[in-house]
Amino acid sequence: MDDNIIIRLLNTYICDLNFTLRTYNVLRINELYTLRDIVKLKKTELKKIKNINGSSLNEIMHAVYLNGLCFMDDYPTFNRELLDIYKEIDEPYLKRIEELKFSLKILLALRKKNIYNVGDLISLQFNDLIKIQGLNKDDIKLIVSTIDNLGLNFGEEQGEKMSR
Repeated sequence: MDDNIIIRLLNTYICDLNFTLRTYNVLRINELYTLRDIVKLKKTELKKIKNINGSSLNEIMHAVYLNGLCFMDDYPTFNRELLDIYKEIDEPYLKRIEELKFSLKILLALRKKNIYNVGDLISLQFNDLIKIQGLNKDDIKLIVSTIDNLGLNFGEEQGEKMSR
């Protein structure tokens, strides 16, 4: 498989996998945001996740196997090599906004403006941010402080709109 395809596959976000809402929420609560996060687990660890039921487990396993990946206890050497070769990109602007622990209110307001990751967010000018409907002063302060904590600023070049 081509390296770029594997990297893109591992970085596939769970919201792009058409999971049911229950499965999506269980994964998100357990901070499993991408296929990479999921395949780092053993099936036994996955089964121990709180609130996971049989249908959610089947959905997750189906998504992993359908994409040509496996869990750590299936073929441990294959997965370790795959994950070692394709280290996670530690670029803060690639983080999805869900990973920033914003309230649902903030997430929905940002999504309405097609803002899905930090890169989308910092591509805005500050004046554009304060014009987003549904955000109050406290929400804006929280967003600004979160971006500051990541060491980023609004209107940065690297924040040009990125694909979901």
